[in-house]
Amino acid sequence: MSTHGGYLYCVCGLTLQSEIELPGLLEAQAVQSADAILRHGNVPLSLDGTGAKGPTWEMAGEDFLLRIPGIARFLVSGGREIIVEAEPGADFAAFASGAALAILLQQREHIVTNASAVRVNGKAVLFAGFSGAGKSVLAAAMDARGYSLCADDICIIDDNLTVHTDARHPQLWEFAIDKFDVTQRREGAVRNVIRKYHIAPNDIAPEALPLGAIYILREARAPHRPGIAPVEAGEAPLLMRRMAYHPRLLEYMGGHEHYNNMGMRLVGDSKLFHLTRRLDFALMDEVSGWLEQHWRNAP
Repeated sequence: MSTHGGYLYCVCGLTLQSEIELPGLLEAQAVQSADAILRHGNVPLSLDGTGAKGPTWEMAGEDFLLRIPGIARFLVSGGREIIVEAEPGADFAAFASGAALAILLQQREHIVTNASAVRVNGKAVLFAGFSGAGKSVLAAAMDARGYSLCADDICIIDDNLTVHTDARHPQLWEFAIDKFDVTQRREGAVRNVIRKYHIAPNDIAPEALPLGAIYILREARAPHRPGIAPVEAGEAPLLMRRMAYHPRLLEYMGGHEHYNNMGMRLVGDSKLFHLTRRLDFALMDEVSGWLEQHWRNAP
């Protein structure tokens, strides 16, 4: 909702007070005090007392500086505040609600996964994988089959195996919009310079839900055959770390052990699977059918 201080959003179990409109996020009802703030301000080019740094980021104490060249700089502090200083006319909202928000959530010591999700039998089912793995397309395909969308980009898994999602409208490339025949549901562009758009979902499930399963997407290449198979215990810790929104930053931000333990727990509870399929849009109905069959057979 729009407030005197800008906008108020409900995202991953938090209320976010923002001076900046963040298309695709779910608006929240008024609260006495927000959990986190996003605002304009002056952001330094570098931090004093840097403890760790990379080509576009650096850390010092509770502060994390993220630089998006030609777009903006973000200062994320203590899991409570994001300050953005953007280049004139830059289109930066997608970075604020994506990378910067994920860093803030990681600062709060959450398990932050880069995943889309749908509600199945009252539980959250996550689709995880690297950028371009087809997470959003698969979630949109299940949305078209009547499953409520929970998330398109960020999911948090807490110690009770409850999933808190971004409740974000799906983001699809123009070719996928045409294939799903959802042009009438197309909203604004994710960024002005790319042909990717927010899509109004048929239904959305913003509430926290118990975790049903996580499917890690991978392409069908030898020796991996198409289908759904349980993740083996030995590979679970590494896969959980790779599912993190910023896997390379875990080493510096902490949390490796938390992710490792969660991976082993999910394998033990039979909630972690590989979903291996050919990257062919024409096979989407077949893949959706595998999932529905898997859910019918679940205990």
